[in-house]
Formats: sequence, C-alpha cells, structure tokens
Amino acid sequence: MAHNDYSKQLHKLIEIQGSVKEIHPVLEDFYPVTLVEDNKFYIYDISKDHQKYEYVKSEPCPFPIPEGVRAAFPLEFYGNNMSAVVTSDVFESIQGYLTILHEFVHCAQGLSCENELKNQLNIAREYLKKNDYMWELNHPFPYDDQEFVRYYSLYMESLEACDYNNVIKLRKQFKGILRNEDLEYLLWQEWKEGFARYIENRINSKLGLPENHYGNQAPFDRVSFYESGSRFISLLEQKDTNIIKDIKGLFHEVKGSLL
Repeated sequence: MAHNDYSKQLHKLIEIQGSVKEIHPVLEDFYPVTLVEDNKFYIYDISKDHQKYEYVKSEPCPFPIPEGVRAAFPLEFYGNNMSAVVTSDVFESIQGYLTILHEFVHCAQGLSCENELKNQLNIAREYLKKNDYMWELNHPFPYDDQEFVRYYSLYMESLEACDYNNVIKLRKQFKGILRNEDLEYLLWQEWKEGFARYIENRINSKLGLPENHYGNQAPFDRVSFYESGSRFISLLEQKDTNIIKDIKGLFHEVKGSLL
C-alpha cells in the first residue's frame, strides 16, 4: 500500500527553520524526519543541496510506537542517524512544526555530547545494567512527595520572578530532600528537555507565537522539568549571554548548583 507523500509539508519545515536558525547553532542543521504510519517508519532526509526533503525508505517499526509520537532517536536501520520521529498530525498546526524543531534540538544533543554526559550519571549507568532504555520517561521520581512539592513550587515561583539568588538557594536545598538518583534525574531532564523547551520558546517569541509553559503548576510531572529547566537556562543566559552556545558546558552549569 502506497504511503502518503509528505514532501510538501516538509518543505514548509525547511522554510520555518530557515527563518529561525540564527537563534542558536543547533537549528542550523537538518535531520531526517521519520513519519510513523501503520506500524511502519517512512524516512525522509534532506537533499544534498538542502532545498527539499526526499523520501528515502520505509521499515517496519522495530518496537511499539505510541500514537501521536514526538521523539528523537537514532535509526539502527538508517546508519544510526538521529531522526525526529513523529506522526502526520504534526503538520496540522504551526506548533506541530515547532515540535519537529524541538526534536531537532535533541538530534543535535544526541550527535554532540548526550551519551558522554549521560554516562557520567549513576542513574543512567544503573538503568543500563538492567537494559532499561526507557528510564528517561519512566523513572519513578517522587513528584507527589509533600516536601518536594513545597520546595519545587517555591523554586518555580522564584524562576518565574527571575530571582536568581533564591533559585540557586532552592536548587541547593533539593540535596536535602531528594535521593542522588532523583537529583540526577532532575538534572538530566532540566538540561536535555529544558534546553529544547528554551529553544522552542525562543522560536515562539521570534514568530510572535505564545510561549509554551506547560508544566509550571502542580501537580508536577516530568514535563514540569522541561519548564524549570528552560527558565533556569534563561536565567543563566541573563548572567552570561555566551553560556547557551556550548550545550556541553551548559550541562555542567546546570549541574553545578544541584549536585
């Protein structure tokens, strides 16, 4: 059965990316975009002249893919190239296109320093021993712990108020209420997803669109760390405008006040 052709929609992605790429070097490169349909991956990649996306190949999904997937990971059957992996409903709104760019940020992280940084974390090494590759989604963080909720609520309020000194004070206090593996999980999500959310909101601002602050209120969950990470990175940039240019160095800045 022939699949739908998404070349036209992906050309719009090229246009959008071209209009925002000066925001950060992670937006300068194009990555494969994989559409999931009927339990198959349909891979599109950028042409050599960077003028269009071309259909490359299809492969059966090697594992169950959730409906409405928005992800980025290496494709083993495509030279382990990092790819944004989405479903076609992503093309229904401008926010959907920006979601692809959010996943492109993860592609850039994956190609540059993600594995090196991840291997520095005990939590990642322990999950690797168990062959658990879904820990970034499924780690049982104590989101509902009353003491965590109290401190994290104050932390989020301080972030929204751009109160740098209080933010740092509260980040240091997490050490007294969280296990080391949970501190590392918070760090990882704030760096990885927080940076992608930060870039996403820079794009929103440039295009005159509302910023995404989902997750900023209780009940907190993993996506809340996207928001706190984004806001903390924005605070760090206010202190040093060069800090976000080096995403590996940024990891260590985020880590410094937490671990």
